[in-house]
Formats: sequence, C-alpha cells, structure tokens
Amino acid sequence: MPVTVDVSVIVPCRNAATTLPAQLEALARQRFDGTWELIVVDDASNDNTPSLLEQWGGRMENMSVLRLARGGSASRARNAGIGAARGSLLLFCDADDVVAPGWIEAHAEALRTYELTGGPMRTDALNPALFVRPTTIREPSELPMSAGYRRFVPSGNLGVRRQVALALKGFDDSTDPCEDQDFSWRAVDLDASLGFAPGAMVQVRWPSSLKALWRQRLKWNASFVGLFVKNRDRGMPARTARQTLGALAFVIRRLPGIVTRRGRVVFVAAAGGLAGRVVGSVRYRTLYI
Repeated sequence: MPVTVDVSVIVPCRNAATTLPAQLEALARQRFDGTWELIVVDDASNDNTPSLLEQWGGRMENMSVLRLARGGSASRARNAGIGAARGSLLLFCDADDVVAPGWIEAHAEALRTYELTGGPMRTDALNPALFVRPTTIREPSELPMSAGYRRFVPSGNLGVRRQVALALKGFDDSTDPCEDQDFSWRAVDLDASLGFAPGAMVQVRWPSSLKALWRQRLKWNASFVGLFVKNRDRGMPARTARQTLGALAFVIRRLPGIVTRRGRVVFVAAAGGLAGRVVGSVRYRTLYI
C-alpha cells in the first residue's frame, strides 16, 4: 500500500468482544500531532466481535476492519495488517490489553531514533491480584532479555519502521507465540536498532484462570524450544543440566503451597513452563528442558 499517513496502528483480534472495547476506548483517546489510522484485523471471530467492530466503525473515522475468512495465529493477522497499512510507522498492540495516553506519540518519537521500539508493560490494572507479580507493578526501564541471549520487543507493544517490517516479510507464523523474539532478533541481524520508549506504556491482561494460565505457559515454552532450534547456531545458549534440575526442584518445592490460591497460581505457572519445554523438546527433537 502507498504511504499516506504517518502511523498505522494494527490490532489483531479473535473472539475479543469482552476485552476489545477497553482497548478501542484507549486508542480513541490518543492525541497525536501527525496523521494515523487504526487497522483491526478480525481473525475469523465467531462471537460478537464483528458486530462490535461495525459499531465502532461509526465512532472512529480513521478505523478500518480487515476480516479474515479463516482463523490462524496472531502473527498471520498482524501480517495481514502490515499488508493493508498505509503508514510509514507501524505500531502493534493486542485486543485484550489497554494502551496508556500518549502511547502513539511516545512510539513515534522513539522511532525517530530507533527502527524497532518497545515500551513498559504492566499487569496491575487489568488482572486479579492473585495473577499480578509484584515485580511487574514497577515500570521497567529497558527492553526484556530472553534466555540470557538477546533483548526483544514484545509484539503487544511494538513499533517498527515500515521498511524494516517489509524487509523482514513480517512475523514468522511458525514461531508463534514467540514471534516477537524472532521478529526482533531477525531485525537485529539486519542491523536494525532496538530502543525503549518510556512513555509507550501498555497494561497487559494475563490469563485469569488456572486452566488458561496452564495453556499459555505450555504453549509459550513449547514454542520457545523451536526458537532455540532456529537460533542456536547464532549463539542462543542451550539450557544447562543445572537449569533443568533447578526448574524441576522449583516445581516440587511449590507443591505444598497449592493449598492456597496464590500457591496454585505459582505452581501452575512453573509446572506449565516445565511441561511446555518437555513438549517442545519432543516436538523439535532436541533437549531444552
């Protein structure tokens, strides 16, 4: 698409009728001196998301909806948004989170210096207290580090110059849900610079049930093994026997704590991560536990 606006905000969604309104409200309140558009990619939702988006289309003149006939991954939806975007800068956020005031402006300002930008991500506004880690209440001051290897920009709070996104051919669907680490690291391999935008804060919504938390940690960690296989020749370190034993010991030590609600959350998060690495090790035929 030709570049006709300064910023394109891309929001992938699937069956997000209960959470998407809060994000749309936050985006509607954004103040930005330049021109921008909002592209919501509906990934074949079968709930009330389509009708909700139709209603919002009448409220936000700069909003367009791209509906995919076949459901896929968030990466596939983001790539569809990239293909439809008209901005020189592309910003990504998720349908179940809420961006802070000044989010667009903060990313746009940081992208003057850097080619890929991320901002603080907090969990204290949208989640039950049981699912909030004390360390996430304080705003971070730098991009997260992954596996002691490289920093990356989470896809739920990501800004990128258009030419970089096109050079990378978007997100690699095969690495989802670790697509943000893969995207960031491939960008660095192309000599793109990563930067932190302190004002681009996003409140993140974590799973609110033990079942959903288990599934999330299982999926993330299984996918992370694939990320390791893809990057080990570039220097990503393998997990040591000490790390594996430490993870197993941590899960075992948390067993007595499952009598409390908080203890069950900690146990499920740790056990789900360990189980995910076991699943990933089998799937990718490499030991990363």
